[in-house]
Amino acid sequence: MRKRIYKEVNDELERRRFNAMLLADKRKEEIYSKVPQVAVIDNEIRKLGIRLGLGAINGSGRQDVIKQKLNEAISRKKALISGSGYPEDYLENVHTCMYCKDTGYIKSEAGSSRCSCFRSLLIKSLLKDSNVTPAGGTFDDYNLDLYPDEPDEKTKVSPREIQARNLERCKEFVRNFHTKQTDNLIFVGKAGLGKTFMCNCIAIALIEKGIPVVYMSAPDLFDNIASKYSQDEEEREKALELDELLTNAELLIIDDLGTERQTGSRYAELLDILNSRELMSRKRICKTIISTNLSLKNIFSAYGERVASRIIGGFELLEFVGDDIRIKLRNLSY
Repeated sequence: MRKRIYKEVNDELERRRFNAMLLADKRKEEIYSKVPQVAVIDNEIRKLGIRLGLGAINGSGRQDVIKQKLNEAISRKKALISGSGYPEDYLENVHTCMYCKDTGYIKSEAGSSRCSCFRSLLIKSLLKDSNVTPAGGTFDDYNLDLYPDEPDEKTKVSPREIQARNLERCKEFVRNFHTKQTDNLIFVGKAGLGKTFMCNCIAIALIEKGIPVVYMSAPDLFDNIASKYSQDEEEREKALELDELLTNAELLIIDDLGTERQTGSRYAELLDILNSRELMSRKRICKTIISTNLSLKNIFSAYGERVASRIIGGFELLEFVGDDIRIKLRNLSY
């Protein structure tokens, strides 16, 4: 997945460079037609550039004189272009990114570093592949005030305190994602307590770090499992391709486990995915987050002991408690 996404980014940069070359040729033809003297100066600039290069090789002492003539020619060219009603950089300003000239890298004395445009393209590709939308929320949007601050009579801890700990644990998951100290996570709690929102926060934070994420609702996941046995060859191939992503993604998020149609025959394949990811995690980073409205007891009754044991035994449990946030937000909007 990572290789394919980086290839997409590099292909886009190559496309931009090609378009920039076409635009440069088109503008040059336009300027040469309307301001013929620019073509004469360009020829002069080329010759001076060659002399400058040869002088550097031969150790000529006239380098400063040639540089001065070159700068004067460039200034005359810009003056001619701007005097004809064009921006003085009309022939140069053809790239999508003027910082790196659509190469994706900025060179300096210290070496080369990735341009911000590369990162933007990478995030765009990762978001497209992940099913995550920035509108779904980020850690910066997280509002602990939506959780009650009154301590529970039995535990003496308030939902807000619990959720503050959950929030910090999820931020820690992102910070330490590439270490073995970070476990798989399962979010358990009633509907409307922010589990999906938290999944999205984690996904966005990791994507911004350039880490591939696959985000799927449980119904979509099981629909894909069913599609692997479709009579339609194209549908079957797409399902198998996605199945490979589910197995190999650095982070797989399965949201709303338990809301899918109950099809026990498919749960063995869920177990296969989880087992495959567990084996993969011994070689490289391969982590999973699951959110569910089911209690631990109901997970066992719904999925059977083998699947439930894999989930419970291989995941750190974060319990979400409190009142339905969606109702609270609706009331606040009135």
